[in-house]
Amino acid sequence: MDCPHVARYAPLGNDMVERAGELLTAPCGECGDASENWLCLACGGVYCARYVNEHMVAHNELTKMDDMDAPDGVPTGHCVCISYSDLSVWCYACDSYIKHEDTREVLLALHAAKFPDAAPAGGASGGAMSAIAEATGDDDDDGGGGG
Repeated sequence: MDCPHVARYAPLGNDMVERAGELLTAPCGECGDASENWLCLACGGVYCARYVNEHMVAHNELTKMDDMDAPDGVPTGHCVCISYSDLSVWCYACDSYIKHEDTREVLLALHAAKFPDAAPAGGASGGAMSAIAEATGDDDDDGGGGG
């Protein structure tokens, strides 16, 4: 699914790309858990998954309260995030895994940090790089899954 909410954060900060390795190893900003975290694409915060202590879910809900004057009148808060487990991209407002070209640079940087021995991004093929191409809409396969 292509997501209209990512554009709200575009262009995604070079800071996230430059700090990918640091962000990938950062613990949850609320509880310190490091087992299954997500990166908020709006603010760069790192929070744990719904199956840990739900701090990314709580972050989205909390930021909705600060988003009452959203341009379209619908407060979405910080709704787009990337899983460190599988580098999937989730949008709480769409309630779906999403594809969007604007996530590509951050995904590539996180992939390089997570898999430092993998082929460079320009020469990689198959596996995780195919998943990034799929996640950013660079192919025609809609994939699948759920969160």
